[in-house]
Amino acid sequence: MKATWTGYASLQPGDIIRVIPALWIAAIALKVLVWLVAPGQVALDRAVNLALILLAVITGYRFTRLARSGLLWRVSRKLILSYALVGAVPILLLVTFSALAFLLVFFDFSAYLVNDRVDQLIEQASVFGRTTLFEIERADPAAHAGIVERRQSAISTRYPAGVALRLVAPDTLPAWLASRSFSGMSSFSGLIENGKIARAVAIPDGPAPRHAVVVDLPVASALDAGALAASGIRIAEGRSRSLFNTATYLTYVDWDTGTSGRTPVAMSVDVAALYKWLGGARDGANTGFHQVLVFMLVGIGVLLLVIEIVALTNGLALARTITISVDELFSGTERVKSGDFEHRIAVRSDDQLGTLAVSFNDMTGRIRHLLAEQDEKRRLEQELRIARDIQMSLLPQGTLKAPGISVAAFCAPAREVGGDYYDFLPLADGRVGLLIADVSGKGTSAALYMAELKGLMLSLSRSFGSPRALLIEANRIISQHLDSRSFITMTYAVVDSAAGLVTCARAGHTPFIRIAAGPGARRTAEVLAPDGMVMGLNLDGGVRFERSLEELTLPVGAGDLLFFYTDGVSEAMDKAGDCFGDQRLIACLEAVADRSPEAIRDALLEEISTFVQEEPQHDDITMVILRFEGRDSDA
Repeated sequence: MKATWTGYASLQPGDIIRVIPALWIAAIALKVLVWLVAPGQVALDRAVNLALILLAVITGYRFTRLARSGLLWRVSRKLILSYALVGAVPILLLVTFSALAFLLVFFDFSAYLVNDRVDQLIEQASVFGRTTLFEIERADPAAHAGIVERRQSAISTRYPAGVALRLVAPDTLPAWLASRSFSGMSSFSGLIENGKIARAVAIPDGPAPRHAVVVDLPVASALDAGALAASGIRIAEGRSRSLFNTATYLTYVDWDTGTSGRTPVAMSVDVAALYKWLGGARDGANTGFHQVLVFMLVGIGVLLLVIEIVALTNGLALARTITISVDELFSGTERVKSGDFEHRIAVRSDDQLGTLAVSFNDMTGRIRHLLAEQDEKRRLEQELRIARDIQMSLLPQGTLKAPGISVAAFCAPAREVGGDYYDFLPLADGRVGLLIADVSGKGTSAALYMAELKGLMLSLSRSFGSPRALLIEANRIISQHLDSRSFITMTYAVVDSAAGLVTCARAGHTPFIRIAAGPGARRTAEVLAPDGMVMGLNLDGGVRFERSLEELTLPVGAGDLLFFYTDGVSEAMDKAGDCFGDQRLIACLEAVADRSPEAIRDALLEEISTFVQEEPQHDDITMVILRFEGRDSDA
């Protein structure tokens, strides 16, 4: 017992749902069994009906919970439910409404027939009473008993079941009659048919009537099988075990008190027999017009059924097509979410659903290509980051130290790699070679030329002490390898802090700025631009380049400042497209010339950042700042 209870207690909601169909089958089977075996057991029938109602409530509640928890999540179930509500349910309701209306009409007409039979019986009793009283009033009193016996015998031949006809004194009648005639159904204990009889009381007119005739006819005589059999109606215990059981009510008067009441009369209706009786088929044949109407009604019903079947079939086929497409789209989406971009949906039609499947397949193919491109882009970005690290490693690392000078530098490519380049090259006799260059263009090609330029300059700086001679030789070598669409601008300077001289040459590069030390509160910048054209053009074997290149020697002293930069500094743009410009650069340098090279660099970068705000960097930015500390100073 404990184990059984534990099993019931462990039922889950899904288990309950699976049990409900079995409960319905059991309840319907019990209902049919009661109807067949014990049709008169009212209490048992009501208990089964109550169980069916309770089971219907539970089923509705459970299905409502299931619908909320995901039963209608699938589109196919929603479409099936929609078609059932739009197509099948209205037809079912219409058929049910028609059947109920049909049964209501037949039940009402059956009740009318029963009441009409009872009214005829009451009228017969009244006629019997009036005719008997009429004969008694005109006969000798000694013959009254014979008249009553003869009249009762005559009535009994027509109504053999318990006819009562008697002659009574008016004063023996109930007071509520008040010496007046009466005809109707009456009730009192001790008589047949549960005390219900059709009674007529005939009392002659006059102030003091001497006789009263009472006629009692049993109601059963009007409701027997013979009277209503032709119309298919059976009364009381004569009912058949039919689904069409109903009842009607008859009005009666309580004989003792005179109060009216209503009593039910149970009956079963043979609808087919009643229909034939109503249609005039009392002789077994229907009229032609009646048959035409029946055929028309049947034809309309069949046509309606065919239309409903066709509509339902087409609807279900459409629902199946839609749900298959939706299921495939959902499955394909799940596959895509899991990373399977090779999955394709079968194109089953050339309608909108088919176009949707084609679009999905095209989308997954594009996503696969985009992911491949993204992977390739990531790989290239990784390689460019590595190239950037390599390029940055080619620039001077750590704190730049040289006798008698202090140096600060900055280089920021606009992309991962760039074409700007600066370097410090140690020379003989304590001199230092300073190089700043800008390869045309941006990106990997400029970075490769920049790396080639570094190796070339390291080699040439050891062989050429003159900046002009070094640039001429560098141009001769580079012009043989440089792309015809590319060129290089460069400024090369040899710093001799011991002698206080700077010798430089400029190959088409941006001018450099000198701010000399002086006693004034504000120092003035001087823009220096020795002649020279860009490197790598290879126009005439380098003759024009050599002829245009100028070498400049500058004396420098303690506190002098030299500023070398690329065009990315002066051409930094704001949102309106305006450039930072040389004048703004010079003004900023003059304002901070007394600071250290690192402080000057930071001030310039902050000023440029404030100017451009959030605009992206469009060109490489490189700057080198030299301050001369004096011949005896070590920086």
